Amino acid sequence: MLLIAFLTFSALSGTEYSFSTKVLAYFLFLVIIFLGMIFLSFIVIGFIYMIRQFDIRTIQDCKLSVSESGVVSETPFKNKGIKWSDVKKIQQNSKYLIIFLSDRAALLIPKRNLNGKVDAQKLFDYSEQCLVKSKNLTLFK
Repeated sequence: MLLIAFLTFSALSGTEYSFSTKVLAYFLFLVIIFLGMIFLSFIVIGFIYMIRQFDIRTIQDCKLSVSESGVVSETPFKNKGIKWSDVKKIQQNSKYLIIFLSDRAALLIPKRNLNGKVDAQKLFDYSEQCLVKSKNLTLFK
């Protein structure tokens, strides 16, 4: 702070500005530096947040359990239970069973991890039944 004050006042010392103008310039310079530091802090925090969102450890060794109450995702670092009422829809393609949690978030279950197409179809049918049942229950409440 003292260095900034010294540099500001020494830069303005050869001018004919009044003392109050020099002090105003000093505070204006401090405000600009302060706002710049806040902006830089937000960028760093945002970058750290993005890095943590894509942390590979959270998707390793994931076990998924499906029951009538919902879907449970278990990793070494985090366990998350999802109720069927929170699931938007379920779809499948040739490689994945997809459980949509929102328009932008989904659980992907690779069919290669299941024991053949029959198990994949059974899991899809069971999950779809549970989803329809939960949607029907919420309609009658």
